[in-house]
Amino acid sequence: MNSNSSLKTLIIITISVVVLAIIIFLALKLLSNQNSFPQPDNETGVYIVDGDTFDTSLGESIRLLCVDAPEEGQTGYEDAKAFLSAFILGKDLLIERQGFDNYNRTLAWISVKVNEETILVNKAIVDGGYGELFEYNGTDCRRMK
Repeated sequence: MNSNSSLKTLIIITISVVVLAIIIFLALKLLSNQNSFPQPDNETGVYIVDGDTFDTSLGESIRLLCVDAPEEGQTGYEDAKAFLSAFILGKDLLIERQGFDNYNRTLAWISVKVNEETILVNKAIVDGGYGELFEYNGTDCRRMK
């Protein structure tokens, strides 16, 4: 009985050490990836609705957070739409989703990599004069300033 009990204890200790090693490995892997640029969502922009809304290759309708661009028929509409097109169409997108609006569009921060630089598209639109900062429903727009 003693050897049987010792064998069970050894097996339990071995399994515990392996599980602990796996947990430590995964934790270290997660920590090492925290400071790197997140991987794109394998989605691209395929259709530009206007200067602050577009559709993705997976059929999702995205409304940019903290941006209000001119609507169709308003001055600047075509320019804002073209500006967004340059960033979104055919590009790998990093989409940081923040919920939905009243039209069931995904509200999101959109980033793209251009020449090794990460660009927050939402901010680029406002900084370029193609839209205005639009704070609504308590949205945290600090990233835009």
